[in-house]
Amino acid sequence: MEVDYGEPLVEGGGVWKRLHKQGTSLYESGSGIDWSHPEDGDEVLMHYTGRLASDNSEFDSSRKRGDPLKFELGKKSVISGWEIAARTMSKGEISTVTLSPQFAYGEAGSPPKIPPNATLVFEMELVGWICHRDLFADGSAIKTVLAEGDGWERPSKLSQVTAELAVYTDENMNVSYFPPQEVTFSMKAGDPVLNGNQLIEAVVKDMKKNGHVKVVARGSRCEWPGKLSPGLDEAVYSIKLLNWLKVEDVSKDGGVLKKVLREGDGWERPNEGAICVLNATCYFIRGGTQKQMFDSYENRTIGLYDGDLLDALEDTILTMKRGERALVSVDSAHGFVTCKSIKPLAVEESDALEFELELVSFQRAKETWSMSFEEKIEVLKQRKTKGNELFKASRPKLAMKSYERAIGFFEYSTSELSPEMRKEVNVLLVQCHLNMAACYEQLGDGSVDKVLHHCGKALDLEPSNVKALYRQAGALMKSEEYIKAEACLKHALEVSPGNAAVTARLKQNREKQKAQDARDKRMFKTMFSKLQDENGHASDRMETA
Repeated sequence: MEVDYGEPLVEGGGVWKRLHKQGTSLYESGSGIDWSHPEDGDEVLMHYTGRLASDNSEFDSSRKRGDPLKFELGKKSVISGWEIAARTMSKGEISTVTLSPQFAYGEAGSPPKIPPNATLVFEMELVGWICHRDLFADGSAIKTVLAEGDGWERPSKLSQVTAELAVYTDENMNVSYFPPQEVTFSMKAGDPVLNGNQLIEAVVKDMKKNGHVKVVARGSRCEWPGKLSPGLDEAVYSIKLLNWLKVEDVSKDGGVLKKVLREGDGWERPNEGAICVLNATCYFIRGGTQKQMFDSYENRTIGLYDGDLLDALEDTILTMKRGERALVSVDSAHGFVTCKSIKPLAVEESDALEFELELVSFQRAKETWSMSFEEKIEVLKQRKTKGNELFKASRPKLAMKSYERAIGFFEYSTSELSPEMRKEVNVLLVQCHLNMAACYEQLGDGSVDKVLHHCGKALDLEPSNVKALYRQAGALMKSEEYIKAEACLKHALEVSPGNAAVTARLKQNREKQKAQDARDKRMFKTMFSKLQDENGHASDRMETA
């Protein structure tokens, strides 16, 4: 006897559905949207209980886990029978769906729960779905892709985009509010061209080059201040993405931005210590408007992080590929105020800067893993010396990069070195860690933990190093850990009796400890006084009662 599984969803059978509870449209009636089923690309939420048709035994259930299964329709992340069934369901619908093996797990099954060639029965409830055509999930902006576009890349949130934009009165796109024209704008928040138009931004960030999208906008989503008349009930946007320039936030705080004017070749980028050949034209921008060239050069050779360039440029070059051209914008906080020793006379510390920069070629520094011990020691010495030069030039951040590279050569172990090499390396490492601590002391701004870290590393290698103990005590004093600081300073005096700097810091520490004790005494006296007053009031209340 042939079993009646319900309505067949594919020709010839294999997927059947029996409806138990009718679902509803995704949106309320009157919204202008006539969708009742999810489409490819939508993110579906489905509750289910799965059973074997052979014996009705349950093998899985989302309800027991408490959360519906989430999957993107059309991505083949679930069995094919599920995708077929989901496309026919509406929100809230509950149906029993039966799948023959070819639409489930086939000849192999899914051991240990699902045997080979198993017919499966699912009770499925479509909880809902997130429709990626509905840009704001409220029916106010409905997207239709007219052309997918080329490649796979999409604009980032800082990209400078050029698109052909038009806005029409209806979906026939014959009569325009805003005729087709090329428009260039930034994806960065607050762009004056977009002027708060979230619809264009929401569409473009998911488009590929040469893609074309139509968006039916309703109510407030029609608005584009300065471009469209206010109060429109409906408008149809046509957006063709022509190209974009990649923009990277090099400093991670918006202070150094790299706009790629020409893509470089391959994938390789310089590393710290690389020898780079550059072309550049350099400008300062004064008062937000006055732009003036102050330098230019061709085929200039520099060692990356040797301090020949502005810190912001050194960091930018690290992100570039061979042959890449970029426009680099640097705000005053990342400009020559950070490296006054190389500031040109024509430029003021308060000036913003702009550089047209081309990385002509580069030779990467030799990787640590490919160096002999002798080579590592030699480069360690070079980076330490370079770090000292940069520190003396009041460029602590760049100096730290040299010290960090130096430390990295023997960061984890020196056990494989000969005794003579190990002794030499440890002396160099101690000096680099102490210099790192000095850089963090100069930077200030919450760097106490870093000072303590590098002093600790130096003391691990040389437990009685007076400079390390002295700097460690200074950091502990900033943390108001005066007892620990005194122990460090006493240890330093045991190693170097009569050391004037250590003696002076010990005196200063004791004065700070005395002042702290006095503050604590006043605080506890106030607390006890309040407590006595409260106890006295309580006694009065008891006597009155």
